[in-house]
Amino acid sequence: MTEIDPGNYKTLSFDVYGTLIDWENGILGYLQPLLESYDVHVIDTWVLEQFAEMEPQIQGDGGSYRQVLARILERFANRLAFIPGEDALAGFPNSIEYWQPFADTVPALQALGEKFELVVLSNRVPCRMDWIGIAGWDKLRTSPIYLNDVTAHFAGGMNTPAAS
Repeated sequence: MTEIDPGNYKTLSFDVYGTLIDWENGILGYLQPLLESYDVHVIDTWVLEQFAEMEPQIQGDGGSYRQVLARILERFANRLAFIPGEDALAGFPNSIEYWQPFADTVPALQALGEKFELVVLSNRVPCRMDWIGIAGWDKLRTSPIYLNDVTAHFAGGMNTPAAS
């Protein structure tokens, strides 16, 4: 295998969810207690599989990622026969604020930030990380590194449904 020479690169780019932010535990951390409050008991694997199936379908319909998450919750409710309240429908998109980075994210980015410009790429519309307020983003922004953020919506690529 050919070794990569880091001297050949100036910039590194990262996806956010699943790479820097532990989206699976974020999703489960909101959905499982909510489902249990409706006396719905399902295993984590099923929730994540259903989410993975629903997300691209619903994103294809357009709208902000917050709207996508609310519609995902509606679809869960339909499949599991409960009616979520308005607070629950707003709560899932708002839960993004509490999704945490993986334990090694901040130290790894700090080390990489000493040698490279770091850029966050995401297909979330809009995905200004400081706008959505992910708890871990504050840790990244206040560290000695700076992460530029570019969404696919503005870069003209990836899954880019129109923002509403």
